[in-house]
Amino acid sequence: MELKALKQSLASLDINPDEIEDERYANSFRILFSIIETQNEKIEFLMEDNQKLRDAINLLKGEQTKPKIRGTVFSYFLEIGTSITKCRKYLCRT
Repeated sequence: MELKALKQSLASLDINPDEIEDERYANSFRILFSIIETQNEKIEFLMEDNQKLRDAINLLKGEQTKPKIRGTVFSYFLEIGTSITKCRKYLCRT
């Protein structure tokens, strides 16, 4: 489960540790939520790492890795911080 989906799931539980009267339970919920988020981040990192290792194994076997599909030129310009109007001028020039 991705971090965004996890946060939505936790939010849907409608548990607010600040509203729990017993401070022990409130602290327990805060700690558990923190552990869940940390574990999910580690899982996502390890999944990416596993894919890199699979690709390396495939290369050693002589197979091809998954192709890296790049976005559009427009998204590239936005990633490097170019304004939208400059992107449009560059892409629409003839």
